[in-house]
Amino acid sequence: QQQQQQPGPVGLELALVSRDGSAKRQWADEADVLRRLLHVTPSHLFRRVRRLHASATLPLPHKSTTPADLQGIRVEEEYFLAGQSAAALQSQAAAFGSVQVLLGLHGAGLSSMVYMSPPGLVLEVFGHGHVNQVFEVLSQRLGHTYGAFRPHEDTAYVHSVANSACWVPISSACKNMDVKFHDIGLVEQWIVHHVRQFSAWQQEHRAP
Repeated sequence: QQQQQQPGPVGLELALVSRDGSAKRQWADEADVLRRLLHVTPSHLFRRVRRLHASATLPLPHKSTTPADLQGIRVEEEYFLAGQSAAALQSQAAAFGSVQVLLGLHGAGLSSMVYMSPPGLVLEVFGHGHVNQVFEVLSQRLGHTYGAFRPHEDTAYVHSVANSACWVPISSACKNMDVKFHDIGLVEQWIVHHVRQFSAWQQEHRAP
């Protein structure tokens, strides 16, 4: 009797909430992390990768894509309308409704996980000394898996901030910083580890 063919791996949709622009915190190499990530992950892991930007006004800027990487996947640059108006909420729901893996530096953009269908994966990047559990609690309440990257200040990143109090752990001054990683590979390994686990869990619990 011929064996039934097993279903192939499930490709995930990953979105990074960008903090470029006027945000108090910047992830200086977030675009590089996304592009490099596609070169170190198995080809089946992601079916779509997007970098989502908040826009204060309508109409939204045109979408664009980066050149395809070696696996043929492009990083799509898209925009959603920020704010609490009906139009903004509809824009956010449309942008995040299909996302399965949400990645970003700590900030209000991660609250868009409310539009994701559970179970999803939320990956939050912090700067040194900045501790805030609001998105961890929210993700758990929504039925998402959560992971946090908290780099050690002398090995993982550099930052520029006017207030030296940022060196004090759990200081609110640490919110306002630029994060740039000395070794992007550290972030890549962390992302791949969580995504692999999440993908394996999805395949295990996928309906036949």
